[in-house]
Amino acid sequence: MNVELRAEPIGGFKAALYKDWDGVTNAHEPPHGDTAFFEVEILDHSYLLNPSKITYSPSVVAFIDRLRRQYGLELVWSTTWNLNNTVLLLPELLGGLAGGRVLPIKLNEAATSKKEWTQWKAEAIVEDQRLNPRPFVWLDDNAHAYWSDYVKEHTVAPSIFVTPVSQTGLTLADLESIEAFLSSSEVTNF
Repeated sequence: MNVELRAEPIGGFKAALYKDWDGVTNAHEPPHGDTAFFEVEILDHSYLLNPSKITYSPSVVAFIDRLRRQYGLELVWSTTWNLNNTVLLLPELLGGLAGGRVLPIKLNEAATSKKEWTQWKAEAIVEDQRLNPRPFVWLDDNAHAYWSDYVKEHTVAPSIFVTPVSQTGLTLADLESIEAFLSSSEVTNF
């Protein structure tokens, strides 16, 4: 499957954050004391409940937004919620994660496995990195099991892949590992 992207300026961003949604920020049992909820209507997403109930931690959203400001991190959505740009409805409801860019999605509607279902993400990230190579963080609860080697083999920039447990999403340890990576000389000297 080919993914077509056009080169877009990265606006002074020093690194990219390729971010999945479900099982990363939206999780059934976030391990934080500040869990919040809302419902959102989804357009043309037969594989998602409509409306979808979102469960998240505002402290996780705030931590990611701080990393974005502090380290020049571009938010690049890599989620099935990219379909119809639905993911762009979330920042207003979350009170954060605004201004992100959406990778073009090419879902394999005939997919029978998570490997097939997540292939587009790996291909889109590789192409985005080909056009704008820079250090990156890839947050995904499923795709890494199938596509981490592929992405590592086809990119040149320093990277970290964080794989949260789908049920709980990002932990404080996950977020701290991202910050340690972003502040490392490997990233700052790239």
